[in-house]
Amino acid sequence: MDKVKKNKQKKTLNELLQILPKEIVSKIRFMAHKPQKRKMLSDIKNYNIINKYLRNMYYMRIIVRENLIEPEDKNWLVNDLWAFLNKNRPLMHGYINEIYEFFKRRKNIYTRKQVISFINIMDKKDVSTQINVYLAMMNNYERIKFANYCLKLESY
Repeated sequence: MDKVKKNKQKKTLNELLQILPKEIVSKIRFMAHKPQKRKMLSDIKNYNIINKYLRNMYYMRIIVRENLIEPEDKNWLVNDLWAFLNKNRPLMHGYINEIYEFFKRRKNIYTRKQVISFINIMDKKDVSTQINVYLAMMNNYERIKFANYCLKLESY
């Protein structure tokens, strides 16, 4: 019984920071000097849970079941992330308006040209970094919706 209670204890911000990717930690650190709202902590927790869940799902689907080598699992994940963000419209046909609005959430990105520039910069980054940044830009609802989207892909 004691083990069950210990496992259900909520993690502190410091514990969450230790398991988050460095890209996200660097964004959070400057805010750590003051107490954070529950909404922020909930967002961090949701991000961490969904990120691990998706990475495990794709690892099992691509590496274990399909017998491909890493980082193919992450390549498939980021590809499906783009399909989700672009409402299943092939990227070769361009981005939908929602893509531009999604990226305008970033600080200092206000125009379509700046969005394209940011996307080009991100394309040069490690695929794992891309996944971390794009998932971090999503809100809780969008992350859950994306996880459900990925689950539905499993049935095809």
